[in-house]
Amino acid sequence: METTAQYGHPVSADSSRVEITVTVCRTKQGRGVHFCSHSLLSGSNSNLWFPLSESEDLHAGIERILTMNGLAENVVRLTQLHGNLSYNDYTVTYNVKQPD
Repeated sequence: METTAQYGHPVSADSSRVEITVTVCRTKQGRGVHFCSHSLLSGSNSNLWFPLSESEDLHAGIERILTMNGLAENVVRLTQLHGNLSYNDYTVTYNVKQPD
């Protein structure tokens, strides 16, 4: 599937499962998530942030954004890569939304 390559890194032979890196941090405007190196979700200037409520589970919030934008069926796993007091980076593994 050609579009999978631009949306994440395939982790399965049939490209139905991909990985993407996200950064989560708290800003003056609240908690947010940024999708790194993603042609759609990174934004035109690579500085697009999606808000996450303070009470929203991180897994559920990222899954909501990916499914709402038609990219994922569901999020399979979040793996923390690194972080500090101001941010955390995660690898998100998700099942690609299949065409209807």
